[in-house]
Order: sequence, then structure tokens, then C-alpha cells
Amino acid sequence: ENAITIDSSGEGILTGEADLILLSSLNMSQGLLGSTGGTWEFSGDFNKTSGTLSITETDLTLTNNITLTSDVALSFVTLNLNNFKLTLGSSTSDLTVTNAITIDASTEGILTGGADLLLSALTLSAGDVTSTGGAISFQGGGQLSGTGKLDVSGSTWVLGGDFEKSSGTLTISQTNLELEEDITFSSDEAIR
Repeated sequence: ENAITIDSSGEGILTGEADLILLSSLNMSQGLLGSTGGTWEFSGDFNKTSGTLSITETDLTLTNNITLTSDVALSFVTLNLNNFKLTLGSSTSDLTVTNAITIDASTEGILTGGADLLLSALTLSAGDVTSTGGAISFQGGGQLSGTGKLDVSGSTWVLGGDFEKSSGTLTISQTNLELEEDITFSSDEAIR
């Protein structure tokens, strides 16, 4: 499959409420990409360096390990990792997901690098969520258990709800913790 390229101001894809299924990468340097609903299903990387992006009420589903790179923040209602990993490709590739996320397979994960990640809540029992910069925010709190790995080293970790670690691996090194309200933080081991 050939990559899709949007590189002229007269080019674009407007899906409305229909699904967009991409079997290869999408590269956008001009033009318009928009959705007002449905699901974006990506098998290849998404690279946006310019142009206009308008996404509302849209879900994102992975069918492969992919990298999202964008010059503007991205926002989806639901993220279905589908046993794959999502990598945010630059510090400007911030991602917001409205609905809670469950990561429960060892092959699943979100790697944010220096980008910001804003989740309503996270349940992590396998796989990993890793941030090496930027902010990682769980507005409704979260749970870490099983073999899940949460690494927020060098990042700002924002909690807006209770967080429970019953097992799994939590790595916090040079991490700034910010609380949006009074919360309960419980752990099966000392937090250092």
C-alpha cells in the first residue's frame, strides 16, 4: 500500500461521521483533514507538519504499532490499542482521550516521549505507559496492577482522582507530582 500524502492547500479528506481506514501511513503538510464522528483506523504512521486538522467525536483504533506525529494536539473520544503500541512522535504531538483506557495485554502501550497525554482514567494491568517528558494526566485517577509498567520519569504526573497500585511497576525519577484535588494514593510498596 502506498502512503497517502496531503501536500496542497486544495487537497483534503473530510470523513464526516464515516470511518476512515488507512492501510498505510498518512503524511500531511498542507490541506485539510477532518472528522465529526466515526472511527479512524490506522495501520501506518500519521505525520502532520502543517495544514488544518479538525477532529470531533472521533475514535482511534490501531491495527498495528504506529507513531502519531503532529504539530497540533490531537483529541479522540476513545482509544482502542487493540494489542498494539502507540508512540507520540514529538513534543508537540499531545494526545487527549475522553474515555477511560484499559491496557491489559503485554503488547499494548502508550509511549509519549516529550508529548503531553491527558486521559480521563487509566487501568493498567499489562503492557506499559511511558513518558520521558511533558505531562501525563489521569483526570479520574487510575489503577496499576498485574505486570503493568508505568514510567513517568522526567515528567509532570497530574492526578485528578484516586490512584491505586496493587502490583506492577511504577517508576518515578525526577517526576513532578501535581494533584488537581484531594486524592487517595495507595501502593503495595514504598514510593521513592
